Amino acid sequence: MDGGRPPFRPLMNNAYWSNFRGLTADAYVERYIAPSAVNRRRMEATVAALPAGVKTLLDAGCGFGHFLRLIRDERGIAGVGVEITGEKVEYARRVFGADARVASVDALPFPDQAFDAICALEVIEHLPLDQYEKARTEIARVARRWIVVSVPWKERRRNVRCPACGGAFNPNYHLRSFHDADFVPLFPGFALRSLAGLGERTEAPAWIEWLAVWRQRAWPTFAVCPACGYRGAGPGERPQPDATGDAGPRLPAGGWRGLARDLVRRTHPCWYLALFERIGETGRKMDPSP
Repeated sequence: MDGGRPPFRPLMNNAYWSNFRGLTADAYVERYIAPSAVNRRRMEATVAALPAGVKTLLDAGCGFGHFLRLIRDERGIAGVGVEITGEKVEYARRVFGADARVASVDALPFPDQAFDAICALEVIEHLPLDQYEKARTEIARVARRWIVVSVPWKERRRNVRCPACGGAFNPNYHLRSFHDADFVPLFPGFALRSLAGLGERTEAPAWIEWLAVWRQRAWPTFAVCPACGYRGAGPGERPQPDATGDAGPRLPAGGWRGLARDLVRRTHPCWYLALFERIGETGRKMDPSP
């Protein structure tokens, strides 16, 4: 304990993943998921990057099942999904007819090498250390040949402070950032075959954001404090963070501050897309095309 504040406990908190802000799962998808063109393009690019010959696939952290539907419709791949949130699994089954199951990526209920490929898309950056290490081993155990991972590209994570307990945490539960060198040792028994940037976003340098440290960061719409469970004040909150988890401060859009910010912004990818192949499969001809 520090000054009476509860300790920070970065657990895989279902309260965050099932926080639909009072909406039904259907209304949540219609309002926040379906209109997202950037996420749709991300999934389409991921489908296109899957190697030829993939017939079975596990989507580890399948959400509402949109990727499962896409690989079925575009590639004819029989996909299975696991997700820790029951409401999302129910939606994927009911709306898309997906084979989705409630399970955690750090304890996959499948035998060794059960799937040709495993995808973990915007998943592993959320995992606390113990679950993260177990998930890496579990994904490598269950994948027969291929692993596909996407994570935010060189993310500068930003925290918010809970007004109820004072604890600081990343509002998107991003517990680590990834850079190029982090991918080579990621999965035991697998070799990195390709690493690419995906999507595009602009961001001001860190020193520009430093100038805004005096500004109070708004409580993001879908944040749930992992220490005390505070969810925010309800209507009128800031819109959902963008596809890269950016919930940080912004300098005022107008005046010299906005002009300076826009002049120094740089464009870079939104995500990494990494493809791994099981070591020992390299004697086979590799055909990463669809």
